[in-house]
Amino acid sequence: MLLIESLIHSLLDNGALTKSQALEVIASASQVKEESAAEEKEPAQTLKKSLSLLVSMRQSIEAHSGRYNPEDRSGRQKGR
Repeated sequence: MLLIESLIHSLLDNGALTKSQALEVIASASQVKEESAAEEKEPAQTLKKSLSLLVSMRQSIEAHSGRYNPEDRSGRQKGR
């Protein structure tokens, strides 16, 4: 999940993905997990862990600010 979260942040930084789009993807993944719980497709502990990771990812994306500035040689984002 860390790799996926890092990829999403990178896409946000480079303008390839909007924050709204990223949050929509995470919401969709959460919905799929909740539907899977209703159908008992995986152990409860696995589901709980997956949903917890998605909540953490959503919070991280919500806190994300700025966009990569290619003019800034440090590679840091504006607004961070």
